[in-house]
Amino acid sequence: MSNVPNNEDLTKTKVVQNASNDTVAISSSSNETAVAQPDLGDMPKEFGRYRILRKLGEGGMGAVFLALDTKLDRRVALKTPAFARQEDEQIIKRFLREAKAAATIAHPNVCPIFDFGEFEGRHYLTMAFVEGCELAEWVQLQDDIPPETALQIVKKIAMGLQAAHNAGVVHRDLKPGNVMMNSEGEPIIMDFGMVRLIDSDETILTPTGTMVGTPAYMAPEQILAERDTIGPTTDLYSLGVIMYELLTGWPPFSGSLATMLGTIVSDPPPQLQMHCPDLDERLNRLCLKELSKQQSDRYQTGQEFADAIDAWLSGEMAEPADETKRTDQAENAAAEPGFLRRIWKSIAG
Repeated sequence: MSNVPNNEDLTKTKVVQNASNDTVAISSSSNETAVAQPDLGDMPKEFGRYRILRKLGEGGMGAVFLALDTKLDRRVALKTPAFARQEDEQIIKRFLREAKAAATIAHPNVCPIFDFGEFEGRHYLTMAFVEGCELAEWVQLQDDIPPETALQIVKKIAMGLQAAHNAGVVHRDLKPGNVMMNSEGEPIIMDFGMVRLIDSDETILTPTGTMVGTPAYMAPEQILAERDTIGPTTDLYSLGVIMYELLTGWPPFSGSLATMLGTIVSDPPPQLQMHCPDLDERLNRLCLKELSKQQSDRYQTGQEFADAIDAWLSGEMAEPADETKRTDQAENAAAEPGFLRRIWKSIAG
């Protein structure tokens, strides 16, 4: 079976939405014959230059709609962030600034942002409408995923992250639900709705001490809510988790929320060979390096990570040395008094 779903497979996929973070994965279904009247809530059908067709998803960060750009005659995904009524102008300005920064990202593996602004008191941004399925669903369509295929996907995501980081943008919530596999089988990074600007001490609704992200894919520094340390290597850690899952079929850490958060911060991830005994040790080391607790021990850029993947794909990666000792900042943190209180404070927000 091919490792890239054909168009027929994708058109059978229903609308998929991740309401927890507003990520939307869309595909049309050729089997549907009846069209229900769309529920737009309090969203007007005509929204400036956009005609709202239907709601795609809604969550704590806002709502996303399928819309028609009447000027360019193309379908787009239109997102309206959920600002509380008491939000001051400074937060709205930060949203617009970060949307503008995200709109500068130009890469084939990043969903482009087309427009942002305000209409009748509602702030919005529009992005490409991507047809396909989420990476997690794509995996379920495969009989088997060879390491070469998994690494090609990870490499393309790494290069998309490199483009975002070059634009000064950190995603902060990379996971399979935020990666679409389009109809050509290309991974597309979605939803920069919780971005943070590099070299900025401001970010949307995320003060120091608030944990932001999806727990299973969060780096230790996110769990500890150390906002000032969150940067490109935080996104690369999350990509390392995705790589681990693609190669083994299992997440590196699991369990109850409290257990999972504690082990991400304090325990080394299991060797990949525990799930796949025949896996190349070089891949094991490559993946575990990206899952290092200490940020300085990870690949520092998406390009560096992609280059390491290329070295394996080309057969040029050297056999690993025996030395495996690492300095682990997170384990030191786990020994500090009040460590568990810090984790529970992050959970409670």
